[in-house]
Amino acid sequence: MKSKLIVFEGVSGSGKTSIIDSYLKHRDSKDNIITNWFSLNSIKEISGKIDNYVTMSADYYSLIYALEFYARLELQILPELNRDNNVISHRYIYTPLSHDSVRGSSEKLLNMLYTESFILNPNIIFFMDTKPLTAYERIIHYRIPTFFECGLDIEYSNHLNEGLKRFKNGFFNSDELRERYLYFQNQVYTKYQKILPNDTIYIDENKTLSEQLNYIMNYL
Repeated sequence: MKSKLIVFEGVSGSGKTSIIDSYLKHRDSKDNIITNWFSLNSIKEISGKIDNYVTMSADYYSLIYALEFYARLELQILPELNRDNNVISHRYIYTPLSHDSVRGSSEKLLNMLYTESFILNPNIIFFMDTKPLTAYERIIHYRIPTFFECGLDIEYSNHLNEGLKRFKNGFFNSDELRERYLYFQNQVYTKYQKILPNDTIYIDENKTLSEQLNYIMNYL
């Protein structure tokens, strides 16, 4: 099999989407299949119908994410690789191993789901090495950070609906959102450094998008 599984990871706003879009414009997209974290509609619909969603623990959220991941692995990723199509994954198992851990999921559970079980290891991992402050400054140019990007689901874990309502009604000002975003994403960034494999390719935040793209293209 000549196909490759190429993974892009990084904190929210680190540039994963921009670099993937740019890469596809310079390559034949017919042999490059994109898969996104938690994008399988059937699983998203199930999660949205759970009556006690508001009271679910971090471990239960992790189980839902794992269900979606393994379903997508079986239905999308493996079949495309077997067809000799390259698969570009916008986030992979390193997202739950970092984000879910910071949100309070059991390390034992996460290891059982993603490291002790059979997992298809990526051929290449690109980590968009963008610090949370830089990522935040990029985000606010076109939108406000989301409820979950700010880690507010941790603060309102026992009454999520109330937190979401406050967020939508503008209860948090821009300074508060900035502080919460940086606090949560800094923890995620630190966790990434601990769990990423040694052969991960780090993409310098100080490079322009064009320079980052050229580096990735040359590497591949």
